[in-house]
Amino acid sequence: TTNTIYVANFESNSVSVINRATNTVITTISGIPGPYGISVNPSTNKIYVSSVNSNSVSVINGATNTVTSTISGINSPSKIAVNPTTNTIYVSNQNSASVTIINGATNTITAIIPLLVGSIPSFIAVNPTTNTIYVTNGNPADSISVINGATNTVTATIPVGIQPNGITLNLSTNTIYVTNLL
Repeated sequence: TTNTIYVANFESNSVSVINRATNTVITTISGIPGPYGISVNPSTNKIYVSSVNSNSVSVINGATNTVTSTISGINSPSKIAVNPTTNTIYVSNQNSASVTIINGATNTITAIIPLLVGSIPSFIAVNPTTNTIYVTNGNPADSISVINGATNTVTATIPVGIQPNGITLNLSTNTIYVTNLL
């Protein structure tokens, strides 16, 4: 919506803010330890950044490009996805085989959803129309967990290829696409 790109700079503990119209860095937001995953809520102009080094998620105000809140207590946060319709944020927790759910209005954790024991959740995609969340589970699970956003429960597990490494979906056809590492 704002034609702005946010890039996690893991090694320098910062996030670069890029003006897409000019392809130039307009500012760098420092002080986010080990930024890893980023997702934007276009409805609220808030940016969510997972911090694997501090087990937290930083909330950035897109209008001011400043960190306005830090949500702590997330076990090894990895990737993030936002449902802009419900203002809900989903964070995969790689070391605890779970997904943390955050209320975007209050910046509080509302639930933690357990996934397959032994799975390594990583990438997340959200279908805001159906309020369905899809989470890749790495080896040895090699699957996708399907989460009902209304009930915060896993409704299905879909086997995929070896080591699913990325996920996206086509909202028009409700088709999920998964890349596999091997």
